[in-house]
Amino acid sequence: MKSPSARWLYFAPLAVLLGASALCAWTLSVFLTGPVISQPELRPQRRVAEDALVLAGSGSNLPLTRLLAEAWGRRVYLHESIGSRGGVRAVRDGAIDLGLISRPLREEEQQGLVVWPYARVAVVIASGSSVPEQDFDEAGLAQLYSGVRRTWPDGTALRVVQRELGDSSHDAVERHWLRFAEASHEAYRRQRWRVVYADASMRAALLSERGSVGLFDQGAVRIEQLPLRIHRVEGVRPSPETLESGAYPFSKDLSMLSVGPPSDLARDFLGFIYSDRGRDLTRRAGYLPLERPAAERP
Repeated sequence: MKSPSARWLYFAPLAVLLGASALCAWTLSVFLTGPVISQPELRPQRRVAEDALVLAGSGSNLPLTRLLAEAWGRRVYLHESIGSRGGVRAVRDGAIDLGLISRPLREEEQQGLVVWPYARVAVVIASGSSVPEQDFDEAGLAQLYSGVRRTWPDGTALRVVQRELGDSSHDAVERHWLRFAEASHEAYRRQRWRVVYADASMRAALLSERGSVGLFDQGAVRIEQLPLRIHRVEGVRPSPETLESGAYPFSKDLSMLSVGPPSDLARDFLGFIYSDRGRDLTRRAGYLPLERPAAERP
């Protein structure tokens, strides 16, 4: 593991490489026992305490990981989103203790990494709260992204907000609905809709742009108490129970990564996540808790 100061210096070139605006601004949240302290102007040369756990990766993991870190009660430095790819690179380079990913590892990423799946989250069709509740099927969602449908039932202009190709939320829906995948990819090629590259940007767009709609994570809506409308899918509302039963079709698994066995501090945090208390917090936050990998059970 690199020294704490080396960890900070690692993120400057990584931010340039990944185009992560949050890291360019060196935005960081610091969690201690007690109130959360936010330090948006923290500089990379500042030293991290030796007893701090450092995590970074996919923005989809941040709301739940933040909640679990606060409940754990130890010191955790949780970077703003650098994406799943960034989490893989950062943990492999020794810049962080645990990487955060919201998609399966690609074949070229797998060597030497241990995956710790800890939660399944529903991928939802979300819009501003002023939009009337809808019940989407495959054809209906494809019509949105293809531009066939342009207004909501009350006449409000419809504005689709897309994520980039390969985004984990889009992948979760495309695995089940081929017509949506075709419409979404065509819209991306034709630059039909606004494209955003981070969960925070999708959140901001859905909250601020009247008539906007896009794919988002149910857990973030619940944890952050966002005033968004979550629409039904073929009559089914997303929940941990409908994910567990398979009634709700769209989901993605959130995982942590370590290079080989995790450090003692990281293993303690993982132990808390898989404990009864951690699993209960995960479920109450709107996620389906996952089992600790069988090979890693005590």
